[in-house]
Amino acid sequence: MTVFFRYRQLRRPELGAEILDRLTEEIEGLGVVETRTGLESRRMTMVIAPVKIDTPKKTGPAKASKPPKPSKPKSDGAAAAEQATESQASA
Repeated sequence: MTVFFRYRQLRRPELGAEILDRLTEEIEGLGVVETRTGLESRRMTMVIAPVKIDTPKKTGPAKASKPPKPSKPKSDGAAAAEQATESQASA
C-alpha cells in the first residue's frame, strides 16, 4: 500500500501514517504488515502479506483400492474364439 503526498500534504505526513494505521486495523486477521517505511521522497509505503489460514485436512472417503489384476493372458486361439462369441451375441 502506498500513500502518495502532493504539494502541501508533505507538511502533514502524520495524516498518511493515520491512513496506514487504519488499514492495518481493518485487515487484522486477513493480512500482516511485513514492512513499513517512513516518508521517502513523496511516498509512504507499507507491504502487506496474507495470513496463512490453517485449514482442516479433508477427510474424504477411503482411498479407492486398485482394480483387480487381469487373469493370465489367453492364447491367441482362445482370444479369437471369445471375440467371435461376443460379436455374435451382440448381433
